Amino acid sequence: MSPLKLIGGVAVEKKTSRLKRLQRRFIVCGLTPIMLLFFIFSVVPIIFSIVMSFYNYNGFPGAPFVGLANYKMLFQDPEFLGALKNTVVFVLVAVVLNICISTFLAVLIKSLRKKGQEAFFVAGCFCRQ
Repeated sequence: MSPLKLIGGVAVEKKTSRLKRLQRRFIVCGLTPIMLLFFIFSVVPIIFSIVMSFYNYNGFPGAPFVGLANYKMLFQDPEFLGALKNTVVFVLVAVVLNICISTFLAVLIKSLRKKGQEAFFVAGCFCRQ
């Protein structure tokens, strides 16, 4: 017997969809192993490396705690600062150029009147050499 629900003082059968339950079960059973593997191989190493960055770790047990000394040394290194500057400039330029060029091409393709031309250019944008 299915559960009853009161709507406006009238008892109405509450329809719990079997399909919805199966979909939820599929999502939980399908995502649990993926999320577990992601956690084990991505999140745990990131947390471990952050924790180890506060130690003078040389591969052997018993590494002394040095706190922020590693970061102080890192930000005083001119090679690191140069690499950091190059990376930031590259990322900013690449993102801005990518957005500008993509927007320009999208407007250009959308402004074509003939459908054959539009399809040709869309295919050209998606086909790689």
